[in-house]
Order: sequence, then structure tokens, then C-alpha cells
Amino acid sequence: MIVFEEKIRELVALLPAHVDGSGTYPIRYDWGTIDVLNKFLVLPENVSKYPLIWLTNGRDTDDTVWNTVTRNARLVIATRSTSVDKFNEFQVKNDYNNILIPVYQNFITVLEKSGICVIIDQKVDKELSPNYSVNDNGNGLITTWNALVIDLEIRIEGNKCINNNIKF
Repeated sequence: MIVFEEKIRELVALLPAHVDGSGTYPIRYDWGTIDVLNKFLVLPENVSKYPLIWLTNGRDTDDTVWNTVTRNARLVIATRSTSVDKFNEFQVKNDYNNILIPVYQNFITVLEKSGICVIIDQKVDKELSPNYSVNDNGNGLITTWNALVIDLEIRIEGNKCINNNIKF
């Protein structure tokens, strides 16, 4: 059986780190509900949690004949919004152009060139969400993000090996 979440983890591990003037930051990945996300965000760590690719819970379709799994996936590519008082133009110029869009482009590249994935109909819906937060009856996201939310249908093929030599 193919575990969709773990295959995405393997693919995110292939992404190049984000580099800026203050350091090098590997792309982080995890998945789950808003409660799991908040647990992840409060864990004390000595490394940055951002940039982060968060896979929301989803429903899979297993094809047992072809050994594939398909999902309409929602992923949130995020960085912490450190200037929540700034308008969207500032957010796009700083966080989107420098962090989120390059991570998005590299993530799509890894999906397309991994050798194990197919983006169904080659379509990706995306939404820029400056100062993104979730309020779920008072149990929402405990921090504010600049995020790029993507929705796409992905098929992962279990009989193939991951291409580890992707050029970004």
C-alpha cells in the first residue's frame, strides 16, 4: 500500500533549501489537521519551521491493479508573516517573490520530474493568501502566515523509483 503522505515527504526532501542573507533553511514538511499543525508549530526546535509545506488531510483512491494512489490534495506553502501590519504589495514583494513562489516552482518541478507522480490534467489551482490564518470556532492557527495554497490532483505510482537527480 502506498502512503500518500510519506511519498510527499520523500519528494519534499529532494527540494533545495531556501537561502537568504540570514542563512540556509531546509524546506520543512508535515501533514494533518489544524490541531496537529498547532502542535507542530509550538514544538521547541533549534531549526526554523519555515518555509513549510503542510499537506491537509485528504481522501485517497487506491488502484490495486496498477499499484497507484490518487488524491485531490491541498498543500499550503507557508512562511511566518513577520510584518502583519503591512499591505499585500509588501507581502508579495518580500515573502512571495523571495520565498513562497520559488518553493512552489521547485515543488511542482519535483512532482513533474520525480518519476513517480502525475499531476492529473497538468492543472494546479493556487491562491496567494497574505497574512493567512485559520479561525475554526476559536481553535484556529496559532500564528499568522504568508501562504500559497495549492489544490491539485496527484497520482503516485508505486511500481516506479524516485528520480533523485532533479535539476532545479
